[in-house]
Amino acid sequence: MKTKQEYHGFFRAVFPVIVLVLLAAVLPAHAGREEAIRIEPGTTAADSALGYGWSQPELLGVNSTAARWMTHLEGDVYFEVPESGTMNLELTVSPFYLAWIRQSMGIYMNNQFIGERVFQDSSEFERFSLDIPPAVVRKGRNRLTLRAGYRHRSFNAWDPRTLSLAVTQIILTPQ
Repeated sequence: MKTKQEYHGFFRAVFPVIVLVLLAAVLPAHAGREEAIRIEPGTTAADSALGYGWSQPELLGVNSTAARWMTHLEGDVYFEVPESGTMNLELTVSPFYLAWIRQSMGIYMNNQFIGERVFQDSSEFERFSLDIPPAVVRKGRNRLTLRAGYRHRSFNAWDPRTLSLAVTQIILTPQ
């Protein structure tokens, strides 16, 4: 039978090895990676990130989805990154639906075109993503601009706004 001192000696020798193995298994997946930037326009927390072209946050649809309408053809979103590099942009957007025309959206980063989306004939929210090339993302402050194909006066008599796109989520993930 082993003594208490022998057990302590064994654990003193093995414990650092176990810690190193666990750290090696966990750290490489996260080392050097930045966290995703999440902007939820349907909340007041997003106010500081949103620039020109946005209304106030509101609940939309039968599911009461927290979103914010673009009330102009353009809506600006600002965010900062510690270094330039490839990013993935994920958006959840609903078009202002008109049966006779499909809504489109151009996506620009720092005044450079990076993609386009033509929405289905529906007012449902759509989630989609695209990669942003590293030459477009700058270290420091960046501007994401969403440009709608059209805007239209709300069909509610009590709402005088012109609406184009409703956005619930913007996620920018370093690659």
